[in-house]
Amino acid sequence: MSHEMEFAALLAQARQADGELRGAAVNGQTIVQTDGTQVEFVKVTFRSCQFVQVSFVGASFYECTFESCRFEGCDFSRTYWRDCTLEACKSDGGLFTKCKMKSVCFRSCRMRYANFALSSWTRCTLCGGSFRETGFAQMQLEKTTVSGVDFTGAEFYQTPLAGIDFSDSILEGIVLSEGCKELRGAKISAMQAAAIVRLLGVQVL
Repeated sequence: MSHEMEFAALLAQARQADGELRGAAVNGQTIVQTDGTQVEFVKVTFRSCQFVQVSFVGASFYECTFESCRFEGCDFSRTYWRDCTLEACKSDGGLFTKCKMKSVCFRSCRMRYANFALSSWTRCTLCGGSFRETGFAQMQLEKTTVSGVDFTGAEFYQTPLAGIDFSDSILEGIVLSEGCKELRGAKISAMQAAAIVRLLGVQVL
């Protein structure tokens, strides 16, 4: 497929080819109110693109890369991701509910107020970036690693966090269930522990 084609035209071709878009590069495009539902993206690279009110509901992404992309009012619910990278992307308020991600890396991304509730992650990595007030409720996390991430005000309600090392990330004001049972088996720093104890109503002297 031509790397110079508009994204809408690439999607039209994909729908004529059993719904698969393979090996394309989409660079510097502004994509508004486009229907990407149920499309299978394979080895597609998106660089410096802006997506506005685009629906990717039920789409699949295999070995795809998003670099310096911006998403506004986009819906990625019920999507499937495998071996993908998102770097320096912004998706404030993005909808990612009930998605499945395997070996996906978020590097220096800003995903504030995004919603990943009821999703499952396996071998995923979050490195740097901001997930402030992001929804991670009722998720399944397996072999997920985080490093230097801002989780201020994020919601982890009913999401087991055992085995995850949060010691160099920010956990101020996170939302947990009564008793903070989600953090059982997680690794946190002494300073973070003092903040968590305050959530339990214990006064630290």
